[in-house]
Amino acid sequence: MTVQKHLAALTAAAFLAAAPCAAPAADPAAPAAVQQQLDKAETAFNAGRDADAVAIWQPLAETGNAQAQARLGKAYYQGRGVLQDYAQAVQWFEKSAAQGNALAQNNLGVMYYYGHGAAKDPAKSVQWMRKAAEQGLPQAQRNLGADYEDGFGVAKDPREAAKWYKKALAGYEQAAAQGSAQAQFNLAMMYSSGRGVKKSDEKSFEWLKKAAEQGYTDAEYALALRYGLGRGVARDDAQAAAWYRKAAEKGHTAAAGLLGSRYLTGNGVAKDDKQAAEWFAKAAAKGDAFAQYNLGLLYNLGRGVPQDRARSLDLLTKAAEQGRLSAQYLLYSLYAQGRNGVPQDDKQASYWLAKAAKQGAPRAEYNMAVRYRTGRGVEKDDAKAIEWLKKAAAHETSASVLAQYDLGSLYLKGEGVAQDDKQAAEWLEKAAGHDYIHAQKKLAALVITGTGTPQDTAKGMELLRAAAEQGDATSQTLLGMAYNTGLFGIGQDPAQARVWLEKAAAQGSKEARAYLERVRDGQKTGE
Repeated sequence: MTVQKHLAALTAAAFLAAAPCAAPAADPAAPAAVQQQLDKAETAFNAGRDADAVAIWQPLAETGNAQAQARLGKAYYQGRGVLQDYAQAVQWFEKSAAQGNALAQNNLGVMYYYGHGAAKDPAKSVQWMRKAAEQGLPQAQRNLGADYEDGFGVAKDPREAAKWYKKALAGYEQAAAQGSAQAQFNLAMMYSSGRGVKKSDEKSFEWLKKAAEQGYTDAEYALALRYGLGRGVARDDAQAAAWYRKAAEKGHTAAAGLLGSRYLTGNGVAKDDKQAAEWFAKAAAKGDAFAQYNLGLLYNLGRGVPQDRARSLDLLTKAAEQGRLSAQYLLYSLYAQGRNGVPQDDKQASYWLAKAAKQGAPRAEYNMAVRYRTGRGVEKDDAKAIEWLKKAAAHETSASVLAQYDLGSLYLKGEGVAQDDKQAAEWLEKAAGHDYIHAQKKLAALVITGTGTPQDTAKGMELLRAAAEQGDATSQTLLGMAYNTGLFGIGQDPAQARVWLEKAAAQGSKEARAYLERVRDGQKTGE
């Protein structure tokens, strides 16, 4: 995940899984000793002592304490003090929400919103958000406003959206002015997203800084992202690294991973592979796929840690299983080639390639098509090959151009599909538009002869020239022959003929060399 994506994810999730504006209110029904334990857990969690907090919440939650259930659910949601487990988060949020806890109701709405730990369900998401919003929870009010603005689970209604945004903003501003770091953070996220207020990176940064200076971990992390991007403040990599460290030292998983990345590249800190590995290890232990992938690379290379290819494969596999595209594609490559201590295994290669392809990665989609055409690691299937080629061809990448060319060639030959000159010409046109030599050359023949496309000798010769100018020897030879004979309306030009034939001959074209010799001898050629 890029830094920009980290910030986008943080902005989107800020109100969907955050704690209330102030510390959770004391439960009037809870004995004083229980409330003291809850307060102790909250202090530990905010200080980054996640395991200590979870150790207090777990037994209280199991005995039915709604506040502990809500906080334990958040710990599972974030993977703090426990391995991240959305299903467990949902279970604890449900128990707490059923007892009327507003934070749990809001966060249960989050789970249904994203489809985390439960099937995505807009109606249920809105139902729980509304319960929390009506209790005055600003996060839920903001979320409900967004639902009305987007038409998520409810009919779009600008007036309702404005009403709930106004309530949320008032709640945040009041608490922020009283010094609540959590409210300051949430207010910053409102200005960042532009939901309910005029978008302002500068105001967002101001509120983030206030919250971060009070030691609010999520704000420290967000501030690091802002310094790294130069968003709302001048870019400052040293400041970014410093704030990442503050958050990471309190157990913030993503901050630890990005701090590791900075030590790996020497961005804002002195380059240090050992430090990079240590921070990646902290985040990887909490299940962070970004950190698992990078730590896997370090173990593979023996950078910052002793080389351990088995450990590397284990980490890469864990990252890939969580959907890390780069890990999936790397595993495909390792299994396909049988390198770096990984046994050659075409079935495993195809398995991971399919995972990457299903995420819409053009290069993976193209290579999946190749595997189905050749039957390597999968059962040969022309129909599936064509399906994957069309998926790859729909993008705008180098792999897409190859897919477009292959589709054109297959339609032209009738291999794996019904022969169709028109489809062939259309796909070759797309690839040729990216200056792909082979497509230009093949399309030129179709255009000149009027095969599958209107005949246009001038366009055909332009395509042939374009391929020749990119150094294609065959196109240079054909262009030289055309100039020598004056075919296709190009106009006879012996001097141009020699230029192109000599270019082709210099690349080793025997045909161009032989033709050139006949031209020099004054023999008639091609008439």
